[in-house]
Amino acid sequence: MVARLYDKGLEIKHSGKIWMHEVWGDRLDPSAPVWRLEFQLRRVVLAECSLTKPEDVLAQRENLWAYAMQWLSLRDPTPGATRTRWPVADQWLYLTRSQGAVAHRPLVRKRIREHHESVLVRGLTGYASSLAAATGVSDLDLAMLVSRRRVGKYMDATGRDFRDLVLAKRERKL
Repeated sequence: MVARLYDKGLEIKHSGKIWMHEVWGDRLDPSAPVWRLEFQLRRVVLAECSLTKPEDVLAQRENLWAYAMQWLSLRDPTPGATRTRWPVADQWLYLTRSQGAVAHRPLVRKRIREHHESVLVRGLTGYASSLAAATGVSDLDLAMLVSRRRVGKYMDATGRDFRDLVLAKRERKL
């Protein structure tokens, strides 16, 4: 992924694209900057977001913009603070709130999904093995059976439905 942020007025001046004056007309004020922000998402990034056809990319353009806006930010330098703690610039906040900057269904790249799943599997392994140790079980199949029963009892006690919980998480996260 590549981002470009530049002043169109300066770009027109330095590139010699005089014809752009006709395009901009009276709207081009040489004394005021005209900022342009563009993102270039290469095929690898699009494929990782499960976007392989041009029509898929066009249908997801708002979500792609929102994803790119999360990937990058413009910060105001603050003396004495590390770069990661600099406040987000007002101009960037304006851009993130602009039309099309809010994802309807956030895009998640394949490598992120795979990493996320590996973290969940590690966590499940830790919890299941701890529960197995606490209940005197050492066989994986038996440990999963004990885990299933305990989760079922917990869900019953809280009045929640496992399927509803999964659907809510799927809507929120995926």
